[in-house]
Amino acid sequence: MDETIYSMAIETSGKIGSVALAIDSQVIVEHSFKVELQYAGQLLPAMDNLCRQVNWRPDQIDQLYVSAGPGSFTGIRIAITVAKTLSYAKKIKVVPVPSMEALALNASLAQRRENLDIRNLAVVLEAGRGQIFSAVFENNGSGELSSRSGNEHSDFFTNYPETEQVLTTCEMLLSKTQKPLYLLGEGINYHQSELKEQDGTLIWLHKQYWLPRASFVHHCGHQRALGGHFVEADLLEPIYLRRPEAVEKWEKLHGEGT
Repeated sequence: MDETIYSMAIETSGKIGSVALAIDSQVIVEHSFKVELQYAGQLLPAMDNLCRQVNWRPDQIDQLYVSAGPGSFTGIRIAITVAKTLSYAKKIKVVPVPSMEALALNASLAQRRENLDIRNLAVVLEAGRGQIFSAVFENNGSGELSSRSGNEHSDFFTNYPETEQVLTTCEMLLSKTQKPLYLLGEGINYHQSELKEQDGTLIWLHKQYWLPRASFVHHCGHQRALGGHFVEADLLEPIYLRRPEAVEKWEKLHGEGT
């Protein structure tokens, strides 16, 4: 008989963070933070309160799935630090999840709720300096998301295999992606003129689908865990795609990295 897996998922890559608890593949409770971008003060209390809500002890958690980036530099760094600490202290197995992979699952909600046929999807996050972080998902299947094992998202990445998360520009994204193209992600807010909706060609999903969710981090993390994709604490690192701006400025000032 397979052993029951108790897991926690952490999402702090966007403006509003969240935490979820799950038993095997089923999320049983999820909590979103009340204040934007205040992860240092909200993450640990949220984790503690959620465990108390379901009467879990920290040592009951077997696996931790953490949204590893790209996204909020501070939020990701805090989540990775917490994951490292728990892995060292409680021997919890950790799976880092590419943030845009989890965020893309919002499209499966939109597709089901609004009867959409999403053949091409791009996740867009703000990267600063006129750039974006993006990942593109192109449909290799029927265009429909079927349900297996009681999970309505099980086939999403079968039909929509992910290209790598990249640092790019809106112009480059649009020039290399098939149309019609559906977009989601908080980065759209910063590049509205470049990503202006075009009838039947460029389509924004509703803003309710732009925010990341810990429950989707759990789904992606659980699938990776089934494949044994755990990372040791000392090897766990954020996915930044670009070094911090302060580091680049320091190297430019001191003539390094050239």
